[in-house]
Amino acid sequence: MRNTFRYTPTQDDYIKCYVTISKTYYSTLAVVLCGLFGIMAVYYAFADRNLIYAASFIVFAAVLGLTFLYLIKFGIKKRTIKQISKSDEFFDTGEITITPRTIEIKNLPKEGKAQIIGIYPYNIMKVIYETPEQFIFVIGSVTTFLPKRIVPPQLQEEVFTDIRKSNKCFNINRR
Repeated sequence: MRNTFRYTPTQDDYIKCYVTISKTYYSTLAVVLCGLFGIMAVYYAFADRNLIYAASFIVFAAVLGLTFLYLIKFGIKKRTIKQISKSDEFFDTGEITITPRTIEIKNLPKEGKAQIIGIYPYNIMKVIYETPEQFIFVIGSVTTFLPKRIVPPQLQEEVFTDIRKSNKCFNINRR
């Protein structure tokens, strides 16, 4: 069944979306890089018996870990606010249609602006993240979201089930 919803995104919607996406990316990157430097530290400690190299890799991994922690906690939110404050078009009213196989995203432009319609089958999406507040759709290099608050309570079960059945939906319980 086709379910169409109109909504005007808020600054908080964008922040929650991009913080979730960035945390997922940066957390993985931080673990991989810090782990790599930890392995290098162990190698130099045992293979070369050179504790100075080992200590320098451990210090570098710690600094890198703290940098990622700062970025995840504060930097993403600041960057998102800076980006969306550059244009009012982020807050234009849009329309999203959910079907069992596709998502259709359409902007509702002001006079003299172009209308953009994107129809995305679930099978071309990289991933769909579900958070307590929204669904986040990652389509190639494009990320969009559906705030759960705009779906009427009587339709939530049907709409959310359609999205969850896509086999690309991952539940992320982050607040």
